[in-house]
Amino acid sequence: MILPNLTINNRRALLAGLTAAKKIVICRWKSLQPLTVKGWLLSYREIIQLECSAARMHGAKAKNIFCWSDLLMASSTQKEIDLTVDSMISGDFGSFQIKEIKGEGVCGLVARCIDLSTNKDVAVKISKSHLSVTRHEAKLLRDLRHVSKDKNIVEFITSFMYQGHYCLVMEHLDQSLFDLMISRRCKPLHISHICYITEQLLVTFKELAKRKLIHGDLKPDNIMLVNHKLEPFKIKLIDFGLSTTVRSVLPGYVFQPIGYRAPEVTLGATFNQAIDMWGLGCVLAFLYMSQNLFPIDCEYEMMRIITQIKGMPHVQQLKEGLFTNRYFTKRCDRYELSEKKKTMQFFDLLNQLLHVNPAKRITPEKALKHPFITQKAHTQKTFCCCVTPNKDKNTSSGSNSKEKILVGNIRPAGKCWPFANFFWPARGFWTFFRH
Repeated sequence: MILPNLTINNRRALLAGLTAAKKIVICRWKSLQPLTVKGWLLSYREIIQLECSAARMHGAKAKNIFCWSDLLMASSTQKEIDLTVDSMISGDFGSFQIKEIKGEGVCGLVARCIDLSTNKDVAVKISKSHLSVTRHEAKLLRDLRHVSKDKNIVEFITSFMYQGHYCLVMEHLDQSLFDLMISRRCKPLHISHICYITEQLLVTFKELAKRKLIHGDLKPDNIMLVNHKLEPFKIKLIDFGLSTTVRSVLPGYVFQPIGYRAPEVTLGATFNQAIDMWGLGCVLAFLYMSQNLFPIDCEYEMMRIITQIKGMPHVQQLKEGLFTNRYFTKRCDRYELSEKKKTMQFFDLLNQLLHVNPAKRITPEKALKHPFITQKAHTQKTFCCCVTPNKDKNTSSGSNSKEKILVGNIRPAGKCWPFANFFWPARGFWTFFRH
């Protein structure tokens, strides 16, 4: 990505966020026009840093901020990939024949290829341009290579340049959890399968926490099944393109997709590895409900529902958030949970994963010791629950006491929609999370 022509003599001064650079960024917010290609080549992280620096300087107009990261990824300067099935791509460390295009997006495509030197299937991620974010992912995966097998991280093989495109070669995996849910016609997973997936991801995030790394893009699409037929629900984490270290992040960095984004990120407040635990909670809710816990198409609606379910963010977060003024908040009533033991444990873990205060959000190490993970006895059937307010005769309708939730009409979730009575925007499922 290229910055406009600026009268700045050195790169370091630009990265420090000089007033001249900030003003140009600010004046572009309203027009939202692409920048001319002249002068300075910036990395993905540097562009976001400049964006956040401008937001701090002009906080009153933060709601009009121009998303440099989106412009970078969708830049018209990206080179189109002219590759088809049976095409050959080669680099310094081997040649690969494309057998199937697994998926294509704004940034590039992923193909299943045959490594001609070993005759084994591999996955090749081909970027549409020489993006620093792809180089960054390659470096991270290279550093994690010696722990990838034990820690459920995709195994990195090599990287190379091909006709101006940066290519990552990784082990070939089966399908994503999102694709699995689609193939199941959105039938929720059994609680025991969710438990197994949760334990594997917690091991992964425990390792990343040791290395002070934030994944920053957790969603069902980035959790891959290794081989669902031979090793059911054995998973690996992929896509480290947005990953970064804790010390390198600044308030205002935009991480995580909408619907899986932690409130501190949405508010533009200080954040750390706890955002990955929030993302994990959203993924587990998706597997259990077969629908997203929070809206994925509107960050305003997402924040509104978060405050309804989990309450207000911490006062300090609201004070330091660059984007706090974008959102409205609402205090919610408090509820208690009554459910079957294993499901109660699941909701308790989900509650701790989705804690609005990142300082109190559960860590991977503690989550691995949670009863939902440690107690291996599971029910034989998948249950869905319809909840109704407590009709205790001793509780008057006008009382200010907490409303209790009872479990009723428990039945196997065979052919029926497991949360038929909870379908969003109905309130049923949300009541589980109020406390």
